[in-house]
Amino acid sequence: MGNEEALRGREEIFDESRHGAVRTPMAGFDMGPPFRHGGGMQPILFVCLGNICRSPAAEAVFRARSGAGGVDAGTDSAGTGAWHIGEAPHPDMVAEARRRGYDLTGLRARQVAQGDFARFGLILAMERPVLDRLLRLAPATGARVGMFPDGAADAP
Repeated sequence: MGNEEALRGREEIFDESRHGAVRTPMAGFDMGPPFRHGGGMQPILFVCLGNICRSPAAEAVFRARSGAGGVDAGTDSAGTGAWHIGEAPHPDMVAEARRRGYDLTGLRARQVAQGDFARFGLILAMERPVLDRLLRLAPATGARVGMFPDGAADAP
């Protein structure tokens, strides 16, 4: 059963003590400790609905701007839905990213998995409903879950 099916009909209120996730405001967020480990940064996961537009674009921009030295090692993107698993990013997003100097070649959509909450030091939702879904899925790992950047994805 996928995450979408598991959540269907469950409208529980998020309880931090039960789930262990941390709501993290992203505006002015300092990416220093505790995200640094072993000389590099812990990986970041960017999440949208289908993983074919916003989150792969955010992943590509982050990788390009993070520079050399393995800062982006393990950074990834995913979707909360299973509609596009294995598909390349949307052609319009690929074209727009290319126009701005970012490469989405080789990226393929995948769905968020429970293991992501332990694997990634920071999980960034691209819109409020995705954030709400992630907070409900977050196991008691203390995963840092927030908006990218705080509130900007809700703008038209």
